[in-house]
Amino acid sequence: VWIRFRFAYAVSSLVALLHDVLAMLTMISLLRLEFSSTTIAALLTTIGYSLNNTIVIFDRVRENVTLNKSAPLAIQIDRSITQSVSRTVMAALTTLLAIVPLAIFASGDIRLFAVNMIFGLVFGTYSSNFLAPSLLHWISQAQGKAGKKA
Repeated sequence: VWIRFRFAYAVSSLVALLHDVLAMLTMISLLRLEFSSTTIAALLTTIGYSLNNTIVIFDRVRENVTLNKSAPLAIQIDRSITQSVSRTVMAALTTLLAIVPLAIFASGDIRLFAVNMIFGLVFGTYSSNFLAPSLLHWISQAQGKAGKKA
């Protein structure tokens, strides 16, 4: 992400991914779910899913900023989220449509994977739509203020 975009994009993506992992680990420990290789697979899948959604939104931000350089970054971020929220929500709902029956009817490792993925989808969708763009705006503002002081 750092190579494709700027430092603020990379940091906000990494913080959002850290949020996803910590939130999933919190749910796993609160519900006293087994921590196994299936759980690690669900964590890695969630990281990939969340990072993909975040990159889609950040790419939209980059496109909107290049198209309209005069608008403030907050407006560009809001516009980008609005343009991609239906795609993100539909992808999450489609995945949930496949995972929820597995969580209900399966057993063993498949059920464990499905339950972990449900939490991962919720946390990943939240972080890519709300957390990462907010952090991007906050870090960009902080960099702008630091640049003006120097």
